[in-house]
Amino acid sequence: MFRTARLLFLISASCLTASLAHPAHAASTGVTVPGLADIWLAGQPNGTILNGGFPGDDVAPTNSPVLASTGLDMTAGSYLTVAVTGATDYNGCASTTPDGGGGCGNLLYPAALGVSGYNGPINALVGVFLDASVPSGAAPPALDFSTPASLTQATVSPQLRQVFFIGDGRTGTGTGSVQRFVIPAGATRLYLASSDGIGANYNNFGSFSVVVTDATPAAAAPQPIPVSSPLALLLTTLLVAVAGGYLFERRAAARRS
Repeated sequence: MFRTARLLFLISASCLTASLAHPAHAASTGVTVPGLADIWLAGQPNGTILNGGFPGDDVAPTNSPVLASTGLDMTAGSYLTVAVTGATDYNGCASTTPDGGGGCGNLLYPAALGVSGYNGPINALVGVFLDASVPSGAAPPALDFSTPASLTQATVSPQLRQVFFIGDGRTGTGTGSVQRFVIPAGATRLYLASSDGIGANYNNFGSFSVVVTDATPAAAAPQPIPVSSPLALLLTTLLVAVAGGYLFERRAAARRS
């Protein structure tokens, strides 16, 4: 009988564990990225001035890109997905989607402040991964996002300090599969901005609404069991049976002694 009681207890415990678990979920963070945000100011201290030879200058923090990795798992080799809505306006040339381009064309700019150059659509959501240091020195080469094929990659794997196209985060404009952006070794931060020339975001308008999600399931959280549910009644019955079996075994042992 004691073995039976133990078996009923194990069954009860298994049912209870299964009932308390709920589906794992990944962490997400939501941010607003204004058209004013300049990707080349990523990680730069307040007061940094970026003069790209235009009538105005981009200055941190007014034109700093937006940190979008708070609370996310930044494990190297893992990936992030990005969901985006909105549009930005490059000095009167407005795009209609986060993929940018359209009648406004492409940009081709060199590196600045330790961050790579950019070759791709204007008015697009772009990103850059950084480590904990302030970007400086020689930058990695620019990635090429100037062709339709380069904009529809299922997986994008940039290096640290290498600007990459995000757009609406899908392989097509408003369609297709969700793209994966692989986190490079050493990355601790992801910054987002609207693509424009170096130091030239100061006269831009519009914004993107962005949700960045990591690929790592969070720990399952316990969930209460309604007392009137069939599962609760079953667990109660099993636990009563366990208690009864235990008492029966104790009494039988006492009689034998």
